[in-house]
Amino acid sequence: VDSSEIVLIDSDGCPTDHFIMGPLYKSIDTGKVLLSYFDAFKFPSSEVVQFRALVTPCMPACEPVQCDQEDASGELRSVQSFGRRRRRSTTSREDLLLVQSIQITDKFGFNRNKSASPARYGGDEMSSIY
Repeated sequence: VDSSEIVLIDSDGCPTDHFIMGPLYKSIDTGKVLLSYFDAFKFPSSEVVQFRALVTPCMPACEPVQCDQEDASGELRSVQSFGRRRRRSTTSREDLLLVQSIQITDKFGFNRNKSASPARYGGDEMSSIY
């Protein structure tokens, strides 16, 4: 990681800063998609933020990990995150590198007349919300 990158999920699968990004959780709809809430941000030097993730599929299912987080009052609490599986069910490794860029504009540069259009990526539809 260089000075232009920040790590959002550590090697244990836990968010590095829960004030920026919350734990990963399974989608209620399918249970096969992992989601996380995060506060939008941008770097002062660029309007483009690129997210890069190394994804290792879990077969047959992902096991959650326990993450300790300090809340706003300073109390330590434990939350589950699906950022990394605990054990492998197979010895073969199939990693997938995903890269998605989004453009972040501040409220003064936002054009309300433009509508967000879904981006096509590998046959699956990913929608961007502005």
